[in-house]
Amino acid sequence: MDPRCRLGAVALTAWLASAAAGQVAASATAPAALRSAVQFVDEPSESVVLAVAFDGGHDTDPEAAVLAECRLRAARSLVPTATACGHRVVADTAVLFVVVAAGEWQLGERFLRALLAPGSPLDDDSLRLAIAHCALQADDAAFLYPGDVLASRARAQLGAGRGFAAPLRGEPAVVASIDPARVRARLAEAPSCSVLVLGSVPPKLREALADVNPAALLPVASARTSGDAARAAGATTAGESATEVHERIDAPFVAAAFLAPPDVDVAFVLGLQVARARAQKRFGALRSGVLAHAPFVAWSWLAGEPVVLFHRRGPDPIQRLPQEPPGRPATAVAAATRQELVALLEDLCRVPPTQAELAAARAAVQVERGCEPMPAGRATPAAMLPGRAMARLLWARRPTAVATLDTVDAAAVHAAMVATLRPERACWHTLLPAPRSDRAWPGR
Repeated sequence: MDPRCRLGAVALTAWLASAAAGQVAASATAPAALRSAVQFVDEPSESVVLAVAFDGGHDTDPEAAVLAECRLRAARSLVPTATACGHRVVADTAVLFVVVAAGEWQLGERFLRALLAPGSPLDDDSLRLAIAHCALQADDAAFLYPGDVLASRARAQLGAGRGFAAPLRGEPAVVASIDPARVRARLAEAPSCSVLVLGSVPPKLREALADVNPAALLPVASARTSGDAARAAGATTAGESATEVHERIDAPFVAAAFLAPPDVDVAFVLGLQVARARAQKRFGALRSGVLAHAPFVAWSWLAGEPVVLFHRRGPDPIQRLPQEPPGRPATAVAAATRQELVALLEDLCRVPPTQAELAAARAAVQVERGCEPMPAGRATPAAMLPGRAMARLLWARRPTAVATLDTVDAAAVHAAMVATLRPERACWHTLLPAPRSDRAWPGR
């Protein structure tokens, strides 16, 4: 099916579901025995965030995004005044959160219990609307944003037989076909999750959540273990290339994709931070691709992503008059853009990181962990609390020993980069703009 037709079909589904949506019930199912653990972290702030990390994400559960969206909508319907809320679904985890003023902690408690309660107060039409919303997001990732499209193509190539071959946010048609009855049955199950309360935690909130028993926590581990075992054999498609036309771009996008190591360690995490810094220094802000979801280096250990991508956007074309020569074709521009990435990868494999680069990488990882303290005398802004909470919850699910962060040396970091990021190991993916007679790239 043509991507635009598929997008239109999913959009129509969303509109029809919206039109048919009924009124949401006003009462929640009382929580059963919650399989969750509550961790309290005090930080100077005027607010507090309550966050829940549910097992299951895009790569381990095709319904994870829908379940997260339905849980969030249900909690919003029951606690409509708690508006600062949201969710993020990664490879193996879905994190939902709500931020409230410390003096309004009762709203946060009610919202948290609504998230954890088995069952759902939403009617079937509301569930269909949530499903359609997730299908639209999956469609955007598979066909719209260049960086997400490149990631989806890389996953299809590298993830075959490894458990993550679906597009970045799932196959749109599969998501759209999820049955509301199936969603309701999944929501009726007691969730396996972990809970974090961070910020200015009132003592009364601690007391109110005392019945959420940490002793009932099920072991929470990365659900990608089966995929990790398959990835240990290495990429069978290394060195392959794929090219396609994308009708919504003006310049080529090129990506080099690598399988992340099956056992990610601190050396590799620091190596990718060094790669980001060198890419920024080499390329600057020019053609960064951030708005297209295609940063220079796209990978997050916290998100459990199985594929590392290096992106580069080609130069913009110029207006071409009818009497002017055609200039270079888009394929030639894409080839030159690919060589820019090759040069970066060769530099990473040839030149070990300096002590200054390692120090900057360690600082960046500490910030990513969400544990970097605020400057003395400054409270944590409410807008920063969700990110810090999500980072802590996701970090706890990754097996890397934090103790080695300050002790790993440059040789180990360089060895980790060489083992994974050699240009000949990359799978290359290129998006070309649709041909236009009024646009051209200068030169031959």
